[in-house]
Amino acid sequence: MPMLYEELGHAYSYNLCVSEAAAKNGWEFIGLIPKGVMIPGLPKHWKKILANNNWEEKKSFFQRMQKFISNIFPLQKFFKEIKREESIFFLEHFTLLQVAALAVALLLRPAKIQLWLLHRYHCRGLKSKLYCFFHGFFAFLLGKDNVKLLTDSELLAKDQQVVFRKNVIVLPIPHGHLVTREKAKKNTDTFFFWWPGGSTRAAKGLHEIQTFAQQLKQKKHNVQLILADNLKELFGISSNYLYIPRVLQREEYEKWMNAAEIVLLPYDPVVYQFGTSGILVEAVIAGKMPFVRDGSWLAYELKRFGLDELIIDWTREDLLEHILAVHCNATVQKKLAEMRTSYASFHSLETYAAMLQNIKNRG
Repeated sequence: MPMLYEELGHAYSYNLCVSEAAAKNGWEFIGLIPKGVMIPGLPKHWKKILANNNWEEKKSFFQRMQKFISNIFPLQKFFKEIKREESIFFLEHFTLLQVAALAVALLLRPAKIQLWLLHRYHCRGLKSKLYCFFHGFFAFLLGKDNVKLLTDSELLAKDQQVVFRKNVIVLPIPHGHLVTREKAKKNTDTFFFWWPGGSTRAAKGLHEIQTFAQQLKQKKHNVQLILADNLKELFGISSNYLYIPRVLQREEYEKWMNAAEIVLLPYDPVVYQFGTSGILVEAVIAGKMPFVRDGSWLAYELKRFGLDELIIDWTREDLLEHILAVHCNATVQKKLAEMRTSYASFHSLETYAAMLQNIKNRG
């Protein structure tokens, strides 16, 4: 987990699910994480050996090289300790330099393993050629059948199979089940909208949420927008805004997901044309209504279930009223319930574990 930094984002919850799936399959799981991770209650079988890496932090060329070198020797030592020939090294959410460090570590200390690489992002140009080079290098070093390319997006799989000229397996997004473990009982009449994450990046829909927030300011007091507290200076104070901590422990995250009726996900359709959103899966499985922008992977998923009504024009002047009207639409609610049933079946821990077992059995 070279990109793990805090509980915010998918890395922590996703790899908890990988650990659970491994246990269901009777496998031993060892997690490799950066040394500086300070998440409370980390599993004991997660080892802090990798270079620290806050992916939102800008780094100089020298800092990148330093982290590249810092990852080689811990990985080399780890591979030296691997005894089982059927071991799997599963890498998801990584940078090109982290893959390069893995390549050097394997070259210095060859290990008899299967290597699974889960690509999350669309790439072109030089980057795609470099990834192709490393895929070929790993195949040469470990054996062609021992290198598996994975993703969690059908759109991305189709794209990558052309770019990488190799079969790409689509996995479920398993952490959606976490929000349904314990339903929070609603003890308020307030109607909650939620923009999860607290990112100030335009790609997550900051501008669209600002537009929505301005419309909300003058509305009735029992409609509230849940925002991360790092946005308070940007959005200001209003009785229609409810600020919560940016980084939530899993229990708190589940509480607010269960409290919200509507989840706002106006992700940039260029940045998220292929990339997935675990929050969309969690929202649907939790029975919440998501609203998105057209052209994104999120919109593609909603269209699969005929939910075009949830793909909206975020510039309209009656945005709040339109969203509330769609939310009350019985036909939309029925289609969303069907999507929820399908998602709960496919994006489940059981399905995920079974697919991992099937991939391993293919050799």
